[in-house]
Amino acid sequence: MKLLVDLGNSRVKWACMEGGRFTASGAFEHLGLGPQALASEVGRIPGCPHEVRLSSVADSGLSAALRKALAGRFGCPLRVAATARSAGRLLNGYHDHRQLGVDRWLALRAAQAEWPERPCIVIDAGTAVTLDALAASGQHLGGLILPGLRLVNTLLAERAAALSGLATAGLPEVAGTWWARDTASACASGPLLALVALIERCVAELAHGERRDQVQLVLTGGDAGQLAQLLPPATALRPQLVLSGLALDMPGLPDA
Repeated sequence: MKLLVDLGNSRVKWACMEGGRFTASGAFEHLGLGPQALASEVGRIPGCPHEVRLSSVADSGLSAALRKALAGRFGCPLRVAATARSAGRLLNGYHDHRQLGVDRWLALRAAQAEWPERPCIVIDAGTAVTLDALAASGQHLGGLILPGLRLVNTLLAERAAALSGLATAGLPEVAGTWWARDTASACASGPLLALVALIERCVAELAHGERRDQVQLVLTGGDAGQLAQLLPPATALRPQLVLSGLALDMPGLPDA
């Protein structure tokens, strides 16, 4: 059994994989956790893996604390994923491949493995929103980063006195209605619809005048479910996309 762990900006996500499929999974918030509390959360992860794989976009201190907790809990080889210039047909589009976050790289790997002959837009809607364009050839064309939906609403509430205390609710109260009719819904739907418009523009750019329905939208992240409601039905919702990429063969993956 392999244990796959993704240390993100605000959550730790994990999944156990055996026989090519996920057998258990979970997540917990890590913001504000000290080493002992982090070790306690890791202690709740079940199983006896023969290998642990970790991807991390967190600071070095938190990453080191998580590695220590995982080593203490499982006592098996722990390998840390890193972004590469290429992986099979997948080619990193960044000028300096190391600047592309490892979570985005793994998400691209998973998308390219599932749709090897289709252009894709890979969207991770979490604390930050990332969008990455992937050509049918496997060439990563680059991407975009913007604040996440919850972060935008939090900043609005913090900076505008008239909006302070408003709940960062999800979709507008009246589903399917473009114009919100109360302030909380307006604050929630504005960034959401702006993101939908950006995704539609990204699809148009990637399609280059060809059929837009050939572009596969792949969605992951904490706000993916909310966003999916406003995207085409063929949009693929993949909550474990980064972990799926982490599970793929990675020759030379370094030990921690």
